Formats: sequence, C-alpha cells, structure tokens
Amino acid sequence: GRAWRAAGVGAVVVFPPTRWMRAPWGGRWVTLGSATVGALALPVIGAAPGVPGFMLGLFLAGASGSVLDVGMNAQAVAVEKLAGRSLMSRFHALFSLGGLVGAGLVVLAAPLGWQPWQPLLAVAVLSLAHIAVAWGRLLAVPNDGPQRTAPLADSAEATGATKTTATAVTASVVAEHTCPLVGGQRLVWSLGLLIVGSFVIEGAVGDWGGVYLADVLHAPVALAPLGFAAFSCTMVAGRLGGDAVIQRWGKARTMVVAAALASLGLGVVLASPWLWGAVAGFALVGAGMSVMVPILYGTVGHLPGTQGTRGLALVAMMGYAGALAGPPLLGFVAQDAGLKTAFALLLALALAVCAAAWPLVGAAERAAAAAR
Repeated sequence: GRAWRAAGVGAVVVFPPTRWMRAPWGGRWVTLGSATVGALALPVIGAAPGVPGFMLGLFLAGASGSVLDVGMNAQAVAVEKLAGRSLMSRFHALFSLGGLVGAGLVVLAAPLGWQPWQPLLAVAVLSLAHIAVAWGRLLAVPNDGPQRTAPLADSAEATGATKTTATAVTASVVAEHTCPLVGGQRLVWSLGLLIVGSFVIEGAVGDWGGVYLADVLHAPVALAPLGFAAFSCTMVAGRLGGDAVIQRWGKARTMVVAAALASLGLGVVLASPWLWGAVAGFALVGAGMSVMVPILYGTVGHLPGTQGTRGLALVAMMGYAGALAGPPLLGFVAQDAGLKTAFALLLALALAVCAAAWPLVGAAERAAAAAR
C-alpha cells in the first residue's frame, strides 16, 4: 500500500520547479519531454523485480504526469485564446476517456493471460506513437522570461500603435514580472482552494463511493461499483457537452450551477435509503463535478499577470494535494464518526464551493476581460 504513494509524492514534489523548467527549455518541449518520461515509466512499473524498482516507476509516472498536466492545460488555454471560445471541458473529457480506456485495456488483458507488464508496455508504445505525431504540432506557448517585454513593445509600434501605447504595453509586462500574480495573487490562491475542494470531492467519491453503497446501504458486492460507474459516465458526458453551456452562461454562472448540482447529488446520496437512489445521486455528482475543474483551470490560465503557467502550476499542485489528502482524511472521519457523517462533510464542502464560486470566478472573468 505504501509503495503506491510514490506516485503521489512524485506528483506533488515536482510541481514547484515546473515553472522554472519551462523558462529555459520552453513549455512545448517540457510537455513533450514529460509525456515521454511518463510513457517510459509504464513498463518499469510492470516489469520491476522488486519494491524499489516498482516505487521508482511510480515516482517517475507521478512526477512526469504532474508536469504534463500543467503543460497540457497551458496548451488548452492557448488553443482557447486562438479559437476565442471555451474548449477546456472537452479537453478534460478526453482525459477522462483516456482513463476509462486504460482501465478497459487492463481488464481485457486478464482473460488473455497477459503478465502485468504487457498491457503497460502496449500503452507505452501507443503513447510514444502519439507523442511522435504531436511532436511538431504543439503550440509555442510564450515563456515566462522577461524577454517578452521588448518584443511586445516592438509589436505594438509595428502595428501602427503610438509610442504611448507601446510604452503602456511594456510597462504592463514589466509589472507582471515584478509581481508574478499582479492584482490576483490572492485570487489565484482562492481559486486554488476551490480546486482543492473539487479534487477532494472527486477523489472521495472515487475511493469511498463503492464502500458507502456496501456499508451504509448494504449493496451486494457486485453492485457496489455502480455508484462510481454512474459518477464516471456522467462526468465524461458532462465534460463533452460542458463547453456549450460555458459559452452560453459564462464560467461563473456555470460553476455555481455545477457546484449546486454536485451538492444536490450528495444530498440525494445521503437521503436515499435505496441503492438505485444513491446511484442516481452519484450520477448527479458526476454531472456537476464534470465542468468544475476545467472551469477553474481555464479561469486561472486566462488571468492576466500569472506569467504563463505559474498560476496553473500553483493551483494544479494544490489540487493534487487535495486529491491525495482528501480520501485518507475522509477515512479517518468515517472511522470515528461513520461514513454517512464523512459524506455529510463532503456535502458541506460542495456547498462552500458553490457559495464562493460566483464572487471568485466572476472576479477572474472580469480581470481577464479587462486585460483583453
């Protein structure tokens, strides 16, 4: 059990240097490099002869995955800016689908008599092929270094802007590098706390949803996974259709409705004495949670003064910490006060996210609009 924590440790410890790695090498190369390391770590996990090698593979997978997470979200923000519309939810839907496909490959490998390393090697080969296709296609996301100042000023003058306009552009970028999260450091941290809450709920449902159905509602072992299955299906569906809703309602309003829907779902889970009622509740939680993390990542990525991916790296680290710490904390509460009390705390957390979403996401939307 302890060996599996190596992935989480690797994911968290590598976040702080992520922003410095991107400055000298460029975000595109760090993204592709981390994806390559992650792919190569998979056969190490499967073929490791002992616990140390197994933990090394997990650590590399977790570390590369966290760097890749920041890079992919930065790429998604850049694509959104080019397209001029919301796309983040769709990108996260593909992430969720990838997890389902990976799990499905492992399940299908069992009847074939494959060894554990064989499906991991197959996924690694497919991943490396995908990386090769993407190698020349990723966007060159602007770096965080101060070299951006002069080119921006020059481009302002080259497009016919006045000297005053060029100076204003230069001053704004200088200010950005003087204070990395200008006008929004507290806002970025606050949005990060919303991400922590979202990841805690998501991780807790994934780890404890089946246990809740089995222990509290006495569901048969064969039916206990239905709660997480319903949660996962509605999460993928919600992410596939989430961008259309975000485009129509805006991020702040969609975030409030999504958090309210997740809260309603947790309330149904707690109130229902029947298995299928609780399964329906988990489906509502998945539908609500589906767009919350994509909205928050996109909101931070579009904030002015976050120096490219620095804000994303910070909130991603906070989210991973919440995902790692949330389920064990819920287990401690369940051990002392019962699983129903622990899920009641999740409901309170979802309501808190719902209450804070409107002012925080709304303020971030206004700041992004003012900077355009």
